[in-house]
Amino acid sequence: MAAFLIASLLVMSVSMQNMPVVYGHETLQPKIFQIAQTSQPGEAQPFSVPVRIIEQPETKTETGLREDEADARDAKDLAIQERLKDLAQDTLRLSYAQLVLAAVGTIGLLYSLFLARKSTAAAVSAVKVTRQTARDQLRPYVLVETSRVTFNQAGGASVIVTFRNGGQTPALSMVTGANMKVDDPNHPTPLPPFTFEDHPLMSRFSVLPGSMREKEVGPIPAGPAGALATGEVIMHIWGEVRYSDIFGRSHFTRFHLMGGGSYGFREGMALIVRGVGNVEGEYSS
Repeated sequence: MAAFLIASLLVMSVSMQNMPVVYGHETLQPKIFQIAQTSQPGEAQPFSVPVRIIEQPETKTETGLREDEADARDAKDLAIQERLKDLAQDTLRLSYAQLVLAAVGTIGLLYSLFLARKSTAAAVSAVKVTRQTARDQLRPYVLVETSRVTFNQAGGASVIVTFRNGGQTPALSMVTGANMKVDDPNHPTPLPPFTFEDHPLMSRFSVLPGSMREKEVGPIPAGPAGALATGEVIMHIWGEVRYSDIFGRSHFTRFHLMGGGSYGFREGMALIVRGVGNVEGEYSS
């Protein structure tokens, strides 16, 4: 019986030596211990029986814990790096979009400034036109209103020219000048240019809106006056009126009148306004 038990233990030990035991992720190798029996004199020979002792898996060792922590940190760092990569790509795309929007905004701003400049220029031009229109409407306009011939008792004559302010504001510092020339209607000669002698001794006066001023041109001696009345000769009267307005601008009015000859020349008769030589404008004072 004892021999049978010993044989069974030997077979089991041999089979178990060839079978590794796995617990979790660890492979446990069997450890062999020999059990020796002291032999007494006269007893059988000693024998050894292998005993397999399986170590139970213990908790994680310190080295294993450190390795697990390192793996976890590596995985976390990798995830963070992937996230940072995604954020960097998103930031790059947003930067491109921001650059495009900034370019579009800059172009829009420049176009708005261009339109604002044009609008400002148009507004300034409109203000200038409005100011000029208002001045043109309010300024004085001194023109020749009438003319007439007068004779005196000696047979001489003179011409009275009446100027009227047709504007809405006074004509300031108004002064007049005129030339007179008697000519043969069959053989006319050129008229000398008019020179306006504007010196301090000349009479200056203001004419209110709607008011009139007269200027006498002459006297004409009896002989030329009689020749004018009979139509033998003709007479030219040309001159200029200068004045200023309340806006500080200076104006002039040039006139050219004719009488005698075929036009006639008698008491109270108005002279004819010639088609050329009648001009109204501004001058630099």
